[in-house]
Amino acid sequence: MKNKIIGKVLLLPHVYKTVGFIVAAIGGATLIVFPYFHLDKIFQSCCMAFIVIGLYVAAISRDRQEDEMLRSIRFAALFAAFGYGVLVVAIDPFADLIFSIQRKDSNFATVLRSLFFYHFMFYIMKRSTCKDSGMEDTQ
Repeated sequence: MKNKIIGKVLLLPHVYKTVGFIVAAIGGATLIVFPYFHLDKIFQSCCMAFIVIGLYVAAISRDRQEDEMLRSIRFAALFAAFGYGVLVVAIDPFADLIFSIQRKDSNFATVLRSLFFYHFMFYIMKRSTCKDSGMEDTQ
């Protein structure tokens, strides 16, 4: 029996991909520029939240022409990003023991790396699939 829930992936419309990247860019630019003004930790946390939320909104937004191939690429990129996040969290304590590095990696850094890895893998897989099939990139 086919599971009908898996086939129904609810994604935001394509315009939200642009909105998400703009929100993430504004949060990142603000985080880079405003340390010179010595703002408080709450403002920095808000900027970091804007980056993560913007990248997440871009990740769950459709492409212009969403089809079954892009859905499978999206799933593979999500699977790779999740595996990367789990691997980083699992290896990090051992790397600290081996190299005697006392660094505190925040949850923000782990989520941010996973989101960047997702977008990177999605772009690379989409690009290579479009080149292999002779399709034009519709980004």
